[in-house]
Amino acid sequence: MNLEREEIEALLGFRLTDREIISCLEKMRYGAKASARMIDVSVPAYRSDILHTWDLIEDIAIAYGFDKIKPELPATPTTGKAHPMSLLRNSLQEIMTGLGYFQVMPFTLTNERVQFDKMRREKTGGITRILYPISEDHTIVRPTILPNLLEILSINRHRELPQRIFEVGDVVVDCRPVQRLGAVAIHHQGNFTEIQSVVDAVMRERRMEYEVAESNDPAFIEGRRADIIIKGEKKGAFGEIHPEVISNFGLEHSIIGFELDL
Repeated sequence: MNLEREEIEALLGFRLTDREIISCLEKMRYGAKASARMIDVSVPAYRSDILHTWDLIEDIAIAYGFDKIKPELPATPTTGKAHPMSLLRNSLQEIMTGLGYFQVMPFTLTNERVQFDKMRREKTGGITRILYPISEDHTIVRPTILPNLLEILSINRHRELPQRIFEVGDVVVDCRPVQRLGAVAIHHQGNFTEIQSVVDAVMRERRMEYEVAESNDPAFIEGRRADIIIKGEKKGAFGEIHPEVISNFGLEHSIIGFELDL
């Protein structure tokens, strides 16, 4: 591999002589010699982790000694702060944890069978497909969260009840990432009133006014489902999961859940 002197200086932030560069490389078990334009480096066969010239420059810095590098303040001072979406996520995590739910982090890659067929939902447009999927289980980027949560319940069906889990994460609709909150609970006495109280607690803690309207989401039981309306726009749905959906995921007990756009 060949190292340009300018690249070494740009990445390290200071200049080293050819002799210093070669000495550092030899300390790290490389062969090195200087040519007119660059440093020629022989990488040992056992160093399969060396993929880029920056890997070599990192080893130069290690051999030189990080303690010898003088820290400098940036020319333009800045003050860091949390992103508003991070603050919202943290707030929702605290709320859901306080309501007795455990946070999970499912994969964002999924497939149409889980997202639509098992959920009794019709396939919609705006799905982001993987160009070269490595598995038939990961062919699209998820457009909704609830199916992933039901998969986790299915994996843990041998665990004792009740189980209550939630996620604050991304979905992708029309190639655009959208933040959503989703939650499910499984136990013998799960019902519409319970999940409505959870949704109401979340909205109350977020100081957001909302209305409910009759829903037609086939993933929930008719008459035990509702849409979440904020400022006249549908932002989510909640209710009791349909028995067919429960069976599709290999589960047996009542499940309630909701999903909300943030």
